[in-house]
Parts: sequence; C-alpha cells; structure tokens
Amino acid sequence: MTEDNLVSSYRLNNRNYLQWAQYIRTTLKGRKKLSNIEGNDLSRDDPKFEAWDDENSLIMTWLWNSMTPEINRNYMFYCSIREIWKNLIETYSMKKDFVAFYDIERKIFNSRQGILSVTEYYETLNSEETRRSVMLDKGNSNIGFAMVTGKGPTKRSTSEGKPFTKSSHGEYCTYCKQSGHTKDTCYKCYGKEKVLE
Repeated sequence: MTEDNLVSSYRLNNRNYLQWAQYIRTTLKGRKKLSNIEGNDLSRDDPKFEAWDDENSLIMTWLWNSMTPEINRNYMFYCSIREIWKNLIETYSMKKDFVAFYDIERKIFNSRQGILSVTEYYETLNSEETRRSVMLDKGNSNIGFAMVTGKGPTKRSTSEGKPFTKSSHGEYCTYCKQSGHTKDTCYKCYGKEKVLE
C-alpha cells in the first residue's frame, strides 16, 4: 500500500463511521501523523507551517480517497484535516447509535424462524442430543440402537401404559423423551382426553 492510496481500501459510507474512524486513526498513528487530527492547526507565521501544510494536504487527500463520493464532496473545501475530522465527529457520532439501532432492528425484523416454534426447535435439538448419547452408549449398544432406530426385539411401553405397537414402532416423543408415540399424541403434553379426541 503506497502513501497515495493509503486509506482508499476502506471507505466511509453512511453506515460504518466507527470502524472507518478507527481504521483512519490506526493508519495515521502507524505513519506518525495522528497529531494532525488531534492537535491544533499551525498559524501561517509559524516557521513549521509550510511542512505542516504539505503534510496536512497529503492527509486530506487520504481522507477524501477513503470516503464515498457522496460524502467526500462535503469536505472538499475545508482548509485543514483537523476541521474535516472535527466535522466528521459532529456529523457521524450522533448518527452512530441510530444507524446501529436501525441495523439491529432490521435484522430482527427480517429474521425468519421457519415453520416450527422456538420451543419445537429446542425440543428437536434436545431429542437429537439424546439420540446421539444413546447411540454412543457402549454398554447398551444393542438396546440403544433399537431405541433410536425403532428396530430390534425390544418391546417397551410408555409410562401411560400405551404398548409399543406396529403403528407406533420407531416413533419418539420430543416432549417426554419416550418411544412409542410422537409429541402430537403425548398424554403428558396434551392430556389423555385431548389426545383421544
């Protein structure tokens, strides 16, 4: 990266002021030019004014090149980097909270959950974790395999006395974590009367 295009790789737009400002400050600090935006402007009668003015002009072009055209045209007629920097702070530091808030609100509004409720996603995740732990249980691998796949000689009954029948073979309830039925027909979840309706 040459000094001519020092900061043009990261451009200020209306949404990234904080990141852009940090990038500029770090870049200027690395070039030992941070005092140009933090310090005071020199007066024309100062013996160091000409060198300062040359450096000031160089940094101003870096800043202009690091802004989108819609933004940099507002800063083309400032006389010093310090004036530009001060105005940028005044312009964007008030916006930063609103822009960040808007981005968060937009992401929340646009996020989609799918067809299941959060609880159902959670239960599905727990069910999968239970299945994995059963599959990885070395001591009861045959029973675990039969429970997870629904295959094997194991006949089980649920706590409600509902036997493991051919129609319920391989079903697993994500609510009560028992085999032999699904959540839709779970007595513990909906009550026996509701399920039998």
